[in-house]
Amino acid sequence: MLVSIVVPFYNVERYFRRCLESIINQSYTNLEIILINDCSPDNSIEIAREYAHKDSRIKIIEHQESLHVGGGRNTGLSIAQGEYIWFIDSDDEITSKGSLESMISHVQSYPRVDVVIFGVVHLTESVLSANCYRQTDHVTYIQQDGLIPYISGGRGYFTSAAESSFNKLFRREFLQKIGAKQPEKLIHQDNIVPYWLFLAENILILPEYHYSYYKRPGSILTSQRPLDYIQHRIKHIHFTDNFIKNHKLYNHGYMGILLFRQIFNTFLTNFIEEHKDNEVIQQEYMELKKIFFSVMNIYIILEYLEEHEITFILGAPMSNSDIIYRLKNIIFENISEKTKFIAVADKPKVEDKSKIEDKPKVEDKPKIEDKPKIEDKPKIEDKPKIEDKPKIEDKPKIEDKGLKRFRKVIKLLLPYGIVRLIQKHRK
Repeated sequence: MLVSIVVPFYNVERYFRRCLESIINQSYTNLEIILINDCSPDNSIEIAREYAHKDSRIKIIEHQESLHVGGGRNTGLSIAQGEYIWFIDSDDEITSKGSLESMISHVQSYPRVDVVIFGVVHLTESVLSANCYRQTDHVTYIQQDGLIPYISGGRGYFTSAAESSFNKLFRREFLQKIGAKQPEKLIHQDNIVPYWLFLAENILILPEYHYSYYKRPGSILTSQRPLDYIQHRIKHIHFTDNFIKNHKLYNHGYMGILLFRQIFNTFLTNFIEEHKDNEVIQQEYMELKKIFFSVMNIYIILEYLEEHEITFILGAPMSNSDIIYRLKNIIFENISEKTKFIAVADKPKVEDKSKIEDKPKVEDKPKIEDKPKIEDKPKIEDKPKIEDKPKIEDKPKIEDKGLKRFRKVIKLLLPYGIVRLIQKHRK
């Protein structure tokens, strides 16, 4: 069984040898090793050539423009020939020489495994300590009905690492069948991976640790978010939305909850706080929220929460009431006074009913003594002006500039009974 290992690299000359040594020294030798040079400015390409010269299993592909990690993985997948494919980061390493041999042995014991998930050793450069994140206590073979409990169980991020590519072995035919691709030129490219899992028929979860992940200065996790970070998140929403639509996954309420957890996470919260005085970024944030709520069906999310109890999502403690509160807060936070008026534009209908008291004919009610006038009361009902008041809704045409979506979301949330849901899940 041929296994393809895809390694995009960029500016990693300090760590690249460690990664390559862990691959070429595997006891399982039936490998195709694909190295993708993503226009690296340092000496990484020379290291790749050095290893390719002494190991014929290595192929080097060079990008003409940088497509980032996601683009590198797409390139590798497009030319891979192995039955299984493993995406490895160029600054990490395979944990032991027998890792692949152990995984293949497990795969061959079960029918048609689409995805293999295994444990991760989490290390920090220059620190002599490590955290080990085990996926399961014993070999576990699951199908679709067991996937959500696995992702939503009481596990930390790395022990429910559904978002990572590096701790999975994928059947190449499965990835091709679902049209699996990762977004190019975006950070957090792995965010698409959980949605792949929802299309897998059979998943094998192993208790062993087979991947060593290094946290280092300059990596995506440790670097400061770029100023266009919100644009990265918006593009991720569109990319994921297209994938979900293409595979008809939107009827599953968990999809919306999963995307909500991915987008409105601590990275975004901290970024917004750091740039709270930057009007451009704050407006982009409003746009991101509108786009999210325009693609997500809030009814389906809330219905799912009524029927299922959630404790964790992708390693983050998050209960049903937490999700509902956060949905509500995200809709209403940082909204200007003008926006608040538009968001509750329907309320004047109720408030303006007070104007009925100002109408002379209503105030003249004391003339009840004149019974004929009581019979004329129907004229109050005939007053089109009261019923025509909805024109107030049309007044603020600012809605066309951006806040129409918020009104729609609010209309969805409030009639559904968000208060009732919150109270139910706080008991």
